[in-house]
Amino acid sequence: MIFYQKYLLILPFERVQFIFLRSSISYCLKITTLAVFGVPIKDKPRSFELHPFETNFIYQTIDMTSIAIFASGGGSNAISIIKHLAGQASFVVLSNKKDAAVLQKIKDYDVEGLHFTRKDFYESDKILALLHERKVEWIVLAGFLWLVPENLLEAYPQRILNIHPSLLPKYGGRGMFGKNVHSAVIEAGESESGLSIHYVNSEYDKGQILLQARCPVIEGDTADSLAARVLQLEHFYYPRVLEFVLSKPS
Repeated sequence: MIFYQKYLLILPFERVQFIFLRSSISYCLKITTLAVFGVPIKDKPRSFELHPFETNFIYQTIDMTSIAIFASGGGSNAISIIKHLAGQASFVVLSNKKDAAVLQKIKDYDVEGLHFTRKDFYESDKILALLHERKVEWIVLAGFLWLVPENLLEAYPQRILNIHPSLLPKYGGRGMFGKNVHSAVIEAGESESGLSIHYVNSEYDKGQILLQARCPVIEGDTADSLAARVLQLEHFYYPRVLEFVLSKPS
């Protein structure tokens, strides 16, 4: 089921026991949605002057869980998740780049960081064995650019999440990451952009979408300015969507 509200959310959860979403973005306001047991109920639109947005999620209690975060770069989304779920999850961060900044940043949070090679990832079960050894229950991709191999997909069905900096299916697929995405959005003359959080399957950016959050493309935007606006959304929504998914009954 897909709940759609102009300028904000798509929520195709199989079961929504109770979630209240009240959100606004300074550029595109007026939205209130209540979804109970998978049935969206529209309230009268309310105007908000909050910046950049406000959202309240109500969750069930989360049992302590173990999460592996795969990251290739700076790791700002990884850090936002680690901070948000502190005390509710344990983490290990894996990177395909030995000098990735995320491996340094996570030391401030006493999180283990590991580097792996392409051979480790695609030509062996080394990563899978490591995840099992640490009793990892969920995998989160946070700026990780490699396609996930079949052995991990089979071991973690519907338990691997990714975030993409566009409104999929637009501007997704191989080679569409970072500034490549934002430049393409601007060059196409789009009036809005945003993010998509989705389950991972065997194709780039093709898994079931859990949530999309939108923001405007403003006249004069560069790839950097649009990226910064989308990144604000990423840091807010990714940890909260993960927390909500973790709180769903098995």
